[in-house]
Amino acid sequence: ERLLRLGLWAVAAASVGEAVSILLTAQPLVEWIEGGPTGKTAFPSWRALVGEARALAEVRVISCDTELALAGVPPERARAELDAVESLPTFWRSLAGARVVTV
Repeated sequence: ERLLRLGLWAVAAASVGEAVSILLTAQPLVEWIEGGPTGKTAFPSWRALVGEARALAEVRVISCDTELALAGVPPERARAELDAVESLPTFWRSLAGARVVTV
């Protein structure tokens, strides 16, 4: 449910032309890398919603090396699925002047 909200917020921001940066950690990071979820529901998956947001504005899906290690995700696999793997200070600096929403 929280990840569905992430997708909805990404679409909302992108629909008004806002750039969106999503920092994935823990289980959502693993789910993104593995391409899930795949089950059928009444709502689009959060990953599909992020895709819709990408059609509207710039959307970056990123993580950091520490989160990859904690989640057990090989860095080379992550780099194939994410827009970037960057340090947390770099991500933080990129948010200067941004609206921040956490779910």
